[in-house]
Amino acid sequence: MKILVDRNNVVIHKSETITMDNDKGGFYDITENIVFPTILDVTLIEDVPNSIKVQKDKYVNGQIAPNENYQEPFNLEATVRQQQKIIDQLLVDSLMGV
Repeated sequence: MKILVDRNNVVIHKSETITMDNDKGGFYDITENIVFPTILDVTLIEDVPNSIKVQKDKYVNGQIAPNENYQEPFNLEATVRQQQKIIDQLLVDSLMGV
């Protein structure tokens, strides 16, 4: 497995088909047809375990480490539904004089 890490050693992409492509101006993932321009200051590292996780892990000095700054993506839809239930209940309570 190959990975790209940013300047903070956070894994930003993993694939078996990443290559440096000067014609495209950066690292190119042939399978996903994605270019990571050289201006992003990323580093290609080869022969890493397949278990490494994008964004959740770092790769430092040949070792996998948890990314201490990782946060699960915010689920806006679920939060809006939860807030709507609270608003609805407050509205009902105010109409009932509670």
